[in-house]
Parts: sequence; C-alpha cells; structure tokens
Amino acid sequence: AGLLDKKTALSDRMRVEQVMRRNVEGIAEHADFNEVVHFVEHSHDNTYPVLDEERCVVGLIRFDLLNQAFFDPHVDTLLRAGDLATPPEVLLRPSQPVRDAVDLFRHTNDDCVPVVTDDKPARLIGTVRRSDLTTLLIRDRKAGVQGTGGSAGEGSLMSAKMGYQQEAGLAAEASAGRIVPGTDSLRGSAAPG
Repeated sequence: AGLLDKKTALSDRMRVEQVMRRNVEGIAEHADFNEVVHFVEHSHDNTYPVLDEERCVVGLIRFDLLNQAFFDPHVDTLLRAGDLATPPEVLLRPSQPVRDAVDLFRHTNDDCVPVVTDDKPARLIGTVRRSDLTTLLIRDRKAGVQGTGGSAGEGSLMSAKMGYQQEAGLAAEASAGRIVPGTDSLRGSAAPG
C-alpha cells in the first residue's frame, strides 16, 4: 500500500492543530459595549469568543445578537461582553481529528469555533474557520478522495476519483507542514484576515 494510503483524504489524516488559526484574540468578559464594537469592527468573523482573565472561553457573542443590541439606545452604558455572550455549546481541542471539526460545522451556523488547550484550564489558543475547512475539503475533492465526513449523496464537497499524483502531492504538503493555518492552505500564500 506504500507509505501513504492514497485513498485517504487530507481531512481524515489531519488534526485540528494543523488547520487552526493561532493568532486569535477574544473579548474580555468585562469589556464595555464600545470595546465590543471596536473588536467587531476589526474582525473578519461573525462569532467572537469572550474570555475570562485566564483566557478561558466563557461564552460566544454572535453577530446577529450583537446587531440587535446596536438598535437599543441605552445598551452602550448597560452591557458588558459577558452579558451578550451565550455559553459555548462546543469547543475544539488541538488533538482532535479535523473530521470532528467538519462534523461540528454541519450543525452550526457559526463561521468559526474556538480551539482550547487539551489540559485544564482550557485556554483559548486558536480558532478553526469554516472557510479554511471548506478549502481543505475542496482539495480533497480535487484529489478525488472522500473523507469520512460524508458522501456526495449527503451533499458534501467530496467526489469520485482523480489522479494519484495530485493526491500524493497534497499528502506530502500536509506531512511537510506546508498546509498551515491562516493561509490559503499552502505556506506562502496568505489569505486575508
């Protein structure tokens, strides 16, 4: 079978730590409304982690809820980030397989999910963006492999076979560390944001 199973998708071989964006910030739970607005203005996401003093995720602010608060004339003096946050339903860990993240995004409308340390306390160390996973799934599709994340019949981005050389090249890129977070998936071609 060779060194690599040529039928295995990148999304099945990779861990969350290989696709997460590492340079992420959160909003302090005690931040006032103006600080929250400033954070949102400089973000490319629509889901914002709210952190305690130890950088533990205590909640998420979603843009749709924040958008409602914009129309309340008294909100800027009354609310803190912690008041706007809802408890995080799910968090990812760096050691989890990417297919767990793919499954998670099937059940949420969030554009990113926080990644926290494996050990306690679970501190924010990154995020996984839906767009980054989509890029990876498209690469799998172009390589002609299907991950355990689904089948074409289930509406996933996977399709039937293409060439061995292209898939082997993608596997080599992943194992060599050239597929990196915060980029277009290939080292050296930075994505916006």
